[in-house]
Amino acid sequence: VALIISLATAPFDLWWAPKRIATLTQEGGLELGARMWGIGTALVIVAGTGVALGGPLLIHLLFPAGYGGAYGYLYPLVLLQGAHIITTFTNVGSYARSNGSYVFAIEAFSAAIAVTGYAFLVEPSGVNGVMASMAAGQVIRFALHLWLGKELAPLPYPWIPALASIAGAVLLVILAPDAADLLWRFLYGLIAAPILIGVIIASGLVQVPAAFLATLRRRFC
Repeated sequence: VALIISLATAPFDLWWAPKRIATLTQEGGLELGARMWGIGTALVIVAGTGVALGGPLLIHLLFPAGYGGAYGYLYPLVLLQGAHIITTFTNVGSYARSNGSYVFAIEAFSAAIAVTGYAFLVEPSGVNGVMASMAAGQVIRFALHLWLGKELAPLPYPWIPALASIAGAVLLVILAPDAADLLWRFLYGLIAAPILIGVIIASGLVQVPAAFLATLRRRFC
C-alpha cells in the first residue's frame, strides 16, 4: 500500500529526471532545480499523507479482516517510501558525473547497511527490525547523495519549507480519527487535503505563480 506513493509521483519524476542534469549548467539552473525539488517533495508529502489516511480504507476493503493489524506498520512504511523518493529527487549531483561509480558506491553501501541490519535486528525485533534497518539504509543513502553530489549540484534546497510541510502532514495524520472509524477517516481526509495544500503553499515549498493568484483574485474576490 505504501508503494502507491511511487505511482503518484512517477509522472513528475519521468518528466523532470531527463531535464535536471542539463539545467545545472544553465543560467538560473540551480534555482530552477531547487524549485522542482520543492514541487517533487510536495507531491511526495501530499501522496504520503493521502496513503497514510486512506491506506486503512484500502486494507479494510481489499484484504481479509486479519490484515487489520497492518495499520500500525503503514505509517513508518509511508515515511520510508517517501524518504526513498525524495532521495531520488536529491541525487542529481551523483548522476551528473561522467560515470556511474558514485551512484553504484552509494547505493551498494546503503544497501549493505540495510542488509546488515536485517541480519542483526530481524530475529529479535521482527518487522520493526526490518523497518529500522530500512530506515538506516535510507538515511545513509540520502546523506551520501546530498554530500557527494553538492560539488556538481549545489542546489539551494528549501529545507525549512520542506520540514514545515512534513511536520504539518505528520500532525494531520496524528490528529486523524482512528483507523477503524472508516467513515470519519474518509471525511477527515477530505478536510485535511486542502489544509495540507495550504500549509505547503504558505511555507513556500511550492511557489504559486503570481499570474495564477491574480486570476483567482479577479474571479473570486
